[in-house]
Amino acid sequence: MHGNAAPQVYFGAIPDEDIVSSRGRIQYLARRSGLAKFGILPRDTTGRIGYLWPSGGVMNLVVRNVAVEPAVIYGDVPWSDPANLTRPACPVQICAVNADIGAYVELEHHAPPGRADVAQLWAYRGAPGAIHEIAEQLLGARAA
Repeated sequence: MHGNAAPQVYFGAIPDEDIVSSRGRIQYLARRSGLAKFGILPRDTTGRIGYLWPSGGVMNLVVRNVAVEPAVIYGDVPWSDPANLTRPACPVQICAVNADIGAYVELEHHAPPGRADVAQLWAYRGAPGAIHEIAEQLLGARAA
C-alpha cells in the first residue's frame, strides 16, 4: 500500500477496531459474523495482499502478488453506493465470510477490463515464527 489509504467498503460492516491502517499497510482482523468486503484503490495499492491464520498448532500464509496499473479504470465498483456507479473501483479486494455457508477470507484481484491478468500466488505453512518472518519479508510489515 502506498501512503495511508482508506479501505473502500463494498458491503457489510467493518468496525474501525478491526482495521489498522498505517503507512504502507492495512491490517484487517476478520472476526465478525456475516459478510464484509473492502477494496484498495489503484493509486493506493502495491498489488500485494496476504492472509495469515493459525490452525492445528501451525501458522498459514497465502500471499498474492498482482499487477496494478494506477492510471487505469477498473470495473468492480463498491456496492455500498449503488446509485453512484462512477465511484472508483478497486483492483485489490478482501472479502470475509462468516455465515451459514462457512467461514473464510478471499483475497481478490481484478485485471483492468480487456487486459491480461498477471499474478503470482505463494502459500506457506509451518512454525509461527518462521511464517511471521516470511510474512514480514513478502508483505513489508510484521503481522500483529
